[in-house]
This record gives sequence, C-alpha cells and structure tokens, in this order.
Amino acid sequence: MHDKEYQKKYHEDNKERIREQRKEYRRLHAEEIKANKRRYNQLPDVKAKKKVQGSRGYLLRREDVLQRHATRRRERLEFIAGVALQYGCQNSGCKWENDFISSQLDFHHLDPTTKVLPVSKMESCSYDRIVTEINKCVVLCKNCHVLVHAGLATVNDSNLCSVSPKIEDK
Repeated sequence: MHDKEYQKKYHEDNKERIREQRKEYRRLHAEEIKANKRRYNQLPDVKAKKKVQGSRGYLLRREDVLQRHATRRRERLEFIAGVALQYGCQNSGCKWENDFISSQLDFHHLDPTTKVLPVSKMESCSYDRIVTEINKCVVLCKNCHVLVHAGLATVNDSNLCSVSPKIEDK
C-alpha cells in the first residue's frame, strides 16, 4: 500500500497541502525549532548532534532509564563488596581480629601499570571487566594497604584474587 510509487504520486498530488502543513507546524513551534537549531549548531560533531536528537526519547522514558542504571550500579557494587568480604585481608601480618565490613577493604593492584580503573569505581562496567580487574588485585584492609604502599608489608602473586566471571541476566 505504501510503496515508493504510491508515496511519490501522493506527494506530487498533495504538494501544496503538505507545504501548508509544514508552514503551519513551523509557525506553531517556532520557539522550539529555534532553540533546537541553536543547540544543534553549537555542537562540534555529528555524534553529539545525534545525541541531542535522541534526547527527546530519553526524556519520555527518563525515570525508567535512571531506575535501571541505579539498579545496575547497586548490583555491581554489591558484587564487588561480596568479593572483598569473601577474600578478607590477604596480608599474613594483619593484626585485625574482628570481622570485616566491605568498606574496610581495598583492592590493591600488584602491578599498577595494568590498572584500568580502581575496582571501587567500576559500578557502571560489565561483570567481565570488573572480574578482569579484580583478578589483577589482592584484597587488603585499609591499614595493610597503607603499609604495603609504604613498603612496610609485602604481598605476592599467591594472594591474587581468582574470581570466575558472573553470568549476566538479560
């Protein structure tokens, strides 16, 4: 029904009416069109311009998007905290005698040149990226972490985390 020939013929037959409809739309939405043009023309590249074009759809479903992102961040942070609590402080000379809470534990990179991001800041990354980064680290309590950086304590490769990737629910 809406093949190209039909559309072409319809447009030719109704050219004047379509022109009037567009003119009326521009008259009714003049301020919005001007604001969008200003905003669009100030953007440096096509990618950013496309982002502005998609913002209308985002505004329609903003609450759902924000809720989904918050849930994702919370799940990732809970996963990271769970791994930290599972390992506890890996320094054999640690003097802490009570149970740890996750905020007392840090992920220490044995080789800082391989560090992509601090594990505690990876709440928006995929589980695979988080696990890859965790497996380069040793879990230490905050006190032992400071001692390791000061050179007063040492940890080795045998204390590295070994976490298997989590399968994400779709």
